[in-house]
Amino acid sequence: CGGGTAQGGIAVGDVKIDGTSANDCWGVYNGNDPGPGGQLETGGMFYDFLTKKEGGVTDGADIGLSYDTSDGSFTYTGPIGNDFMVVLKQSSNPGWGAWLFTEEDATVSPAGSYWVAWQGNGKDLSHMSIYAKSTNGGGPSIPEPGTLALLSIAALGLGIGRRRRR
Repeated sequence: CGGGTAQGGIAVGDVKIDGTSANDCWGVYNGNDPGPGGQLETGGMFYDFLTKKEGGVTDGADIGLSYDTSDGSFTYTGPIGNDFMVVLKQSSNPGWGAWLFTEEDATVSPAGSYWVAWQGNGKDLSHMSIYAKSTNGGGPSIPEPGTLALLSIAALGLGIGRRRRR
């Protein structure tokens, strides 16, 4: 959406961290964001799911993410990194939007504010998610179940081989 508004009336200024607006934003999309094990991509850059806060429940990494629907504020206590996306999912509508932060000063303060412009009071959230820039340049950073199975079999084989040598 750049400096203006995008589909559903969201703007870069709808989410701020340390008083700094997002660099870009996208939305509103139907359904839910990808969530645990998922990934977002823009301009060839990938962002892996880091955490989701829904009410009092955290799914993913516990970075101390919390939000207050009464005043539209949120906080986090753990590090995110310099490039990350904030995803807001509206509770009374099946839509969600994503805001990208790429400037270093946007990660200095562990607090921010949001205003969900595409619905009534601007603060009615189902959940908030954070996606961090992928550390491996693309593709999911979480091993797929098949990879985990192969690693387990290899570890078992090494253990049996070591036991036979003794």
